[in-house]
Amino acid sequence: MPDRSHCRDQLLLLLTEELQYAIRLEALLTAEGDALTGRDIERVEGLVREKQTLLQAFETLEVRRHEQVAAAGFSADRAGLEDCIAWCDSQGRLARLWSELMVHIRQCQQLNRRNGAVVDVSRRHVQQTLTLLRGQAPATALYSPAGSTTDSGIPGRTLAKA
Repeated sequence: MPDRSHCRDQLLLLLTEELQYAIRLEALLTAEGDALTGRDIERVEGLVREKQTLLQAFETLEVRRHEQVAAAGFSADRAGLEDCIAWCDSQGRLARLWSELMVHIRQCQQLNRRNGAVVDVSRRHVQQTLTLLRGQAPATALYSPAGSTTDSGIPGRTLAKA
C-alpha cells in the first residue's frame, strides 16, 4: 500500500491549487457576465481567452489528481477520491478542502449557465433583427414538448396554441 502521508501531501497540494483556480474561474465568469451584460465585446474576448487558459490548467490538475488517487490504489472517480481522502487524512483537512472546491465548482457552473443564457438571448435578438432587416417575416416561436421555446422547424406548438 502506498504511503498515506505522501498521498495526503500530494492531494493537499493538488486540491489547494485546484481551489485557487476555481476561485479565479469564478471571478472570471462573474467578470464575463458583467461584460456580456454591458456588451463589452473586447472585454468578453479577453476574458474568454483567459478562461480557456485557466480551464486547460485546471484540466491538467484534474488529471494529476486522478493519477495520484489511482497510484494510491483507488478508482479515479469521485467515490475513489473520497475514499482515498478518508484513507490518507484522518484529520479531515482534505475533506474540507474538497468540499470547499465543490462549492466553488457549483458556483462556476451556475455562473456559466447564466452567461450562456445571456449569450443565447443576445443571439436570438440579433437573429430577429437580421431577419427584420432582410425584410423576412419573423419566425413564430414554438413550444417544445418540454415547454421551452424553439425555432420554427422543430416540432412544437405555436405560442398561440400552447
